[in-house]
Amino acid sequence: MFHYLRGLLRKAQKSTVKRHVPNRPRCQPRLELLENRLAPSVSVVTNQLDYAPGATALFTASGFDSGASVQFKVVKTNVTPNVVETLWSVTDGGTNDQNSGAGTVGTKWYVNPAFSIGANFTLTATGRSGGVTQTATTTFTDGAASLDQAANGPPAAPLASSSWDNGN
Repeated sequence: MFHYLRGLLRKAQKSTVKRHVPNRPRCQPRLELLENRLAPSVSVVTNQLDYAPGATALFTASGFDSGASVQFKVVKTNVTPNVVETLWSVTDGGTNDQNSGAGTVGTKWYVNPAFSIGANFTLTATGRSGGVTQTATTTFTDGAASLDQAANGPPAAPLASSSWDNGN
């Protein structure tokens, strides 16, 4: 790639500089550095992939601007339509920030058994990074154990086929 660009540069010099004028410096090509246009990288993670009902989930969002306010949103995704369960903000370095690193925000969330048992969730963290609003997303579950079992009657009179029971 470099040799190709150098060849183009030589070709441009030959076509634009026909003759040398005394007491006038020759035009030298100028190269400019291009600005970095890569989007800043942000992320959000949970301390577990699956939580028990009544547990406390720990969330960490990183890559955001120092001092930025990061909005967290937990959405229950295994229902139609999806349900926003909780929405809150934490400021980097603020009193509710559970992480002391600049640009990294920590928070916690109660996995309420009233609506979370067996649920799938999407966690989103949105804030400023590099002066631009950025969003990071991850997923987690409250995959409580299913107590399904086959029942084929009492031992004294077993049935030929079984049926599924759910319960404790």
